[in-house]
Order: sequence, then C-alpha cells, then structure tokens
Amino acid sequence: MILTTTAGFTKARIPRGGRNKYLIPEATLRSKRILSGAAEEMKVAIEYYDSDVEYYSRLKNGVQCTCQQASVDREVVEAKTDGASLSDFLLSLNQELPNQDYCPICFGTTFVGGYKRLGADTIILDASSKPRPYRCNLVKERPYYYKPTNKLGHIEWQITVPKYFSAVLNIAIKWKEEPEQWDLKIDGSTITKSLLESLKGDKVTIRLEMKDSTNENAGFYAAFIQLAIVNDGYIRCDSPRNTISYTGEINVVDEVQSSITINFSDIGYDLSSRDLVIDNNGIIWRLLEIEYNNPLDVTISYTCQARLVRAYETYFQLPSKILQKHYNENLYTFIV
Repeated sequence: MILTTTAGFTKARIPRGGRNKYLIPEATLRSKRILSGAAEEMKVAIEYYDSDVEYYSRLKNGVQCTCQQASVDREVVEAKTDGASLSDFLLSLNQELPNQDYCPICFGTTFVGGYKRLGADTIILDASSKPRPYRCNLVKERPYYYKPTNKLGHIEWQITVPKYFSAVLNIAIKWKEEPEQWDLKIDGSTITKSLLESLKGDKVTIRLEMKDSTNENAGFYAAFIQLAIVNDGYIRCDSPRNTISYTGEINVVDEVQSSITINFSDIGYDLSSRDLVIDNNGIIWRLLEIEYNNPLDVTISYTCQARLVRAYETYFQLPSKILQKHYNENLYTFIV
C-alpha cells in the first residue's frame, strides 16, 4: 500500500483585501454627509412645527354607546364597515340625516366617547358605566340620559383616578338641557383641578347632584374628564399655506369647503383618515388623505390633507374649550 499526500505542496492562504476596498473611504464619507444632512433637515423640520393642536383619533372599539340597540342585528353590522355611517363619506352633509347620527355621547362612532385625544387620558361618566342614581330618573331614549326631579337627587360613579398625569385639561358636562340646580363633587368636595391632581391613584366617588322642577327637557348625558399624560395633551405640527376660504357662516349648509395641508412629526401612532384635528383658532379639520414619509421603512413624518368641519356637523362637537370660538352650538359646561 502506498500512501500519498499533497499537503506539503498546498499553497499557503494569503489574506487579501476587499476587491473594491478602494471604494470604502468614499462610501464612508458619503454616508457621513448623508447622515449629517438628514440630521440637519430633521432639526429644521422639528423647529418648524410651531403649532400645538388637539388631535382626536376615532375609536374603533370600546364600550358600546346607549344610542345603539341592546342586541345588534348581524345584517346591520355586516352592512357597515367598522361602524361607519353615511356621514363619514360625505364632504357636505345634509341636515336631513337622522338624529341618531348626532349622538352627543359617541358622536356617531357607536362607542362611548367617540374619539380618543392623543396625549391625554379621558374618563367618561355616563349611563353605560352603570352609576348609582338616587332621585334621578334614567330615561331610556337613545342615547340614555338622566333626568332630575323636583327634589335634589344625585348620580354616583366609583372610579380610580389615574396615577400618572401631568395636568387636568378640562372637565366638561354635556347636558340635554342644563338643570336649574346642580353640583359636581369628588369625595364630598366640589371638584377642582387642584383637588383632582391631589388624588392621583386613589379610588374616589364622583357625584353629580341636580334638581329641576320646571324644565321638562333638563337632563344629563355625560361628563368628560381630560387628563394630560404627554406634552400637556397637545401635538406639534405645522400647516403651511393655511388659508381658510369659505362663503357665508361656518354653519351654512352646502357652502365651499376649505382644505389645508397639515404636517406632523412621527407621533408614535398610526394616523387615520377619519381622525380630527382642532387648531389654535378653534377650527376642526378632518383628515382626508395621509402620506407616510418613511425612508428605509422608518416613519419620520406625515403629510396630511384635511377639510374644514362645519358647525352643522354636530356629531363632531367634541368636549374642547377652544371650539367655542367658532362652534357656538357646542353646548358644554366646563368646570375647569
């Protein structure tokens, strides 16, 4: 047997540089230029977002509003898309739409509260949260509301105040019609911003006391408590070429609809074309189109097209103080 090997004749492996190693310094230089340029552009862009707005994202799930039937017909659900109604798709609404489309509790979304304000936590007190009434009658029209009697009665809710929030934005009461006598208390004391802030993380009793012996339409729909959790409840944006142009009053039907462009930085939330923005002037804008600016699959900003929301679109009347500048039909009582 003859054993042979070629190991002794194998050429030693010599490390070689990359075939295109001469390109590496140029690629590195260009990468640094691109990154530094992008950083400068982002810095300028962020500084340009000089407006604070209230951003309301339409709810897609939650507690069903009392304006809905107790047992939902399957055919009705299948005939709709995500609880959508005719008013969602019209640029000019007709006032002949049925009244149930203008619910003051869910604003036509079918879910209690209707919209979530980004950067804020909202506590909603209404009949769906099953409070304890005393000398206040629950009227089971859709939506449900509480009616006062000619004797002082009350409605009580047991809640836990969120542990982490930076400020109380507002407390708003939506009435059917305001009763002649009422008071909102928390643990027996009239509710105030400072008192609510001192009760972070505590389980408390909120009581609405009311009485009315003359007004047949007096009644309570819901109370909205907005607590800021991020950036005092406001979202940064800019709106170049913001020109509002329409004829007549803001509540006139079938007048010209004004539209604008709104730019947002990445706010860590997927925007929707059914969302609402309230600007510093108290005007509501509804998003129509959203362009995601996401190089390398990373979203860094949004460019949105929006249209003016008119005063007759009453299902968009949200619990926001600033709306009273233009939307005079926004019938809330603001506690703080």
